[in-house]
Amino acid sequence: MPSIVVLSLLIAAGCLLVYRLLRRQFHNLQAEVGHLPQASADWGLGHPLVGVSIQHLLTMPKELAGRPVVIMIAAPGCGLCKGSVERLIQAREKQELPALCLIMPKDDPQKVQEYFQTFHSKLPLQMAPEELINRLNITTFPFSFIVDRTGVIRRVGESVNQLIAKYRAEWQQKPQGKQSGKQSGKQPGKPQGGKLSLSVILGRAFRLVWQHGKGWMLFSLLASVVMGTLPIAALSVTKHLIDTVTDLVLKRSEQFSMALWLLLAQFLIVLLSSTVQKAQEYFNRKMEFRLDHVLQQQIMQKTSSVPYSYFDLPEFQDHLDRVNGGMGGRFLQPLKNVLEIGKSALVLLSFLGFLFTVHWSLVVISTVASIPIFFIQSGFGKRSFQLSVAQTKTTREAHYFSHLLKSRPAAGEVRLFRLAPHLMRRWSQKFLKNAAEQLSLQKKQQTAYVGLDGITALFYTLAAGVMVWLMRTSTVTVGDFVAIGQAVQGTQGSINSISQQMARLYESGLFIRDYFSLLHYEVPGVRQMKGTEPFPALVQGISVENVSYRYLQGRRDVLQNVSFTIRPGEKLALVGENGSGKTTLVKCLMGLYPVTDGQICFDGVNLDGIEEGALRKEINVIFQDFIRYQLSVRENIACSEIERYGDDERLAEAAEKSGAAQFVGRMAQGYDTYLGRMYRDGEDLSGGQWQKIALARAVFADAQVVILDEPTAALDPQAEREVFAQFERLTAGKTAIFISHRMAAARLADRIVVLKDGRVAEQGTHAELIALGGEYRRMYEMQAEWYGVETGGAV
Repeated sequence: MPSIVVLSLLIAAGCLLVYRLLRRQFHNLQAEVGHLPQASADWGLGHPLVGVSIQHLLTMPKELAGRPVVIMIAAPGCGLCKGSVERLIQAREKQELPALCLIMPKDDPQKVQEYFQTFHSKLPLQMAPEELINRLNITTFPFSFIVDRTGVIRRVGESVNQLIAKYRAEWQQKPQGKQSGKQSGKQPGKPQGGKLSLSVILGRAFRLVWQHGKGWMLFSLLASVVMGTLPIAALSVTKHLIDTVTDLVLKRSEQFSMALWLLLAQFLIVLLSSTVQKAQEYFNRKMEFRLDHVLQQQIMQKTSSVPYSYFDLPEFQDHLDRVNGGMGGRFLQPLKNVLEIGKSALVLLSFLGFLFTVHWSLVVISTVASIPIFFIQSGFGKRSFQLSVAQTKTTREAHYFSHLLKSRPAAGEVRLFRLAPHLMRRWSQKFLKNAAEQLSLQKKQQTAYVGLDGITALFYTLAAGVMVWLMRTSTVTVGDFVAIGQAVQGTQGSINSISQQMARLYESGLFIRDYFSLLHYEVPGVRQMKGTEPFPALVQGISVENVSYRYLQGRRDVLQNVSFTIRPGEKLALVGENGSGKTTLVKCLMGLYPVTDGQICFDGVNLDGIEEGALRKEINVIFQDFIRYQLSVRENIACSEIERYGDDERLAEAAEKSGAAQFVGRMAQGYDTYLGRMYRDGEDLSGGQWQKIALARAVFADAQVVILDEPTAALDPQAEREVFAQFERLTAGKTAIFISHRMAAARLADRIVVLKDGRVAEQGTHAELIALGGEYRRMYEMQAEWYGVETGGAV
């Protein structure tokens, strides 16, 4: 009975030690990666800056010291910032909200001065320290966050209004004495819900796996229990088999039947272990495929629903690249780690129980040797993930150079310009740089493991010494000696396995955090289309009123106070030099880019108020760099309104109007012919033929507004003339906007808008603009002179 009590106490102590190590490790994870967002309203908690201290980077005004403060970093050249500053002033005046505004020092000096003159009496203002901007890696403005009285960032806001609401809910009603860095006893960087536990980190992953694989989870749990009890059973059979065979050899017994039964038991254990293991591998693979399908769907739904402007952000592309590839296996890994820990714990407890019946010192020796392994493997798991994140950009660049050398579209220019050696050199530099960093980490890891193996060997030697001592002081059979040796090794192996799986669980938690943070990826200040109104039947037309736009990471407005109107059924041409803002303006008209200032209205209805699906249906655009889908002719044309994919009559009409019917009719399979040779032996089209397919898309959609970006750019003169001749038919009954560098094309428009440096330079009919003698006439005469030279003087 005393032995059982002591064993129970040792097991309880071991479990407590494992629990404390696990809790400590995931406490460290919280400090590194913050909290997983549980809903869009709590998005700020998932931001990587939550928990970062900026106390040494910013001197707080005396009146704000010792209090949680709302801080906003504003760029005076940013159109959204002024309104946000005014909202912050309002909140401060009405609610006595502690607030500070930091001004970007590298912005327009005149606007910076205006900010200080306008707002300094209403709101504490400071110039933002450059070190702070660099530390926070801020690329969009305004950027708002809350710090506690110790200077640690607690919230990062989606908007100033939401951040103010969070401040009122979480800080305003609290006594100042409890607004410390520990948040009423909580650890820094943690939400008021409590410490970050294993369930908080991985709970969402487990729920998702349970939702899509209840059978897999139950089978895996049963398999872990079976595999966890088989080692002690195999050890017991081996011990008795060795003792039985020893007795037979020494002629102390003649129990041949017992030896045969033990051999059969050993065979059945091996067979059962192999069967369960192979079945588990199959079901794991099946579950990985199922999860991969679900997770990729979620990622594709995210990427197809985020604002178009996110794709201009390198960090969004890097984040997307990190979570791509083998998502099912990586998402399932944490649960497999937990099951493996459970299995190893069963093996460990059974072996410890056996060793304790032999001598208590064997339990101590077997356990102590494995403690350093946990800390070292956990540390390398974190460093491995951090290295993966740091290398994302370089890896994407290496993949790009590799793609250029392997892809069909680039093959011609690579050969023509003899680019292969240069691209290979660029790829090699990126590849070898990543390889060197990975090998450096691997070298350190393997060196550490050599030391760990030395420690393990030392403690095993001590255990062997104890076994030799036991053989001299007590009755120990050969089977006992072998079993004790296997149990010591098994105990160390089980503890090592638990340590490894806990370290991998930590690394898996980092990936899952990365995955969920992508699903909740949002850029503060970027408006998303949430309108509910239908698209109106155009009677008054389209009005563009003082529209300005700045890219998310831009320092200046690429469109500035652009204003014009388009009457229903009018044909409007946008002309201007490269970089004048024509395509950007078109993307604003389509709602792909939310305007920074001003508004765009359709029959008086603001674009932001229109339901997104209705807007997409009634505005159709063909960009100059349109996608050439490696699909059938039918899909390439009907993709503009895929719901009417099977409407052959409409398909034929669109192809006829665009001129695509001429060459499609000569194809063996007609509209079911596949285009391109990337995946099938399809038809290769010329640039002009592809342009006609694109024009057919615009006709097929039957939208109220048609936008054509350089509709004749890839056409030969004859084909260009045909398109111009058909222009009236292509846009009959529709409001049409087309972008063109060719002034001859602009003459077809009812009215022309000339853009220069993001502003409207001129607008009017062709005759009016020629008479005006401004920018349009300059470009027109320049092209007329050029074509006159080419054609022998005929303009």
